Amino acid sequence: MWFPVGVAGGFPVEDRVFAVSDAETEKRVAAQAAAELVEEGMTVGLGTGSTVAHLLPAIARRGVGGIRCVATSVATEAQARELGIPVERFNSLPRLDLAIDGTDEVTPDGWLIKGGGAAHLRELLDRYGEQLTLSLAAYNAGPTAVAHWLPPTPMDPDIWIENIPYNETRGYVQHILEHIVAFASVRDAEAPRLEVLLTEVEPATPPL
Repeated sequence: MWFPVGVAGGFPVEDRVFAVSDAETEKRVAAQAAAELVEEGMTVGLGTGSTVAHLLPAIARRGVGGIRCVATSVATEAQARELGIPVERFNSLPRLDLAIDGTDEVTPDGWLIKGGGAAHLRELLDRYGEQLTLSLAAYNAGPTAVAHWLPPTPMDPDIWIENIPYNETRGYVQHILEHIVAFASVRDAEAPRLEVLLTEVEPATPPL
């Protein structure tokens, strides 16, 4: 569930102040409306950003019991715990009943754009059940492309990577996996085992 919020810009200074204030009001109202969708016993994905900062107190005030949550950033997880909202590891929940986040930009034709970075990668790891291979591919090519590449039956990750049709994405996934091992060596840390990095690629499942 996404709540687009307008971005102020191109206005005289005195007008821009009011625009920013209106944007914050919109975020707060959107967050409160989203909090009303959280029901007892739900599994909930908590996003990251200024709108979610309003969302978490709104959920806490409702005092809904039995909810189980995952968070897309360390900051969200910390704020949620401070407010008494339970947060678990991504792989502890088989699916989400509801995922709430804000959007950074709305295109003229209605597409919602999220920022990249670590928070986005955590969202993808959540979406793909901690499957790093799929998450990296989606980070580079987008979830829509990856949805078309999912195998009909479980597939060896090496084979799946070799069959990624986009050269750039295939190289990106291979290089990231190589760098994970290389960086561990540079830091004199134990390199992660290949069976941990390269889990079997699962077939398509119904969207959350």
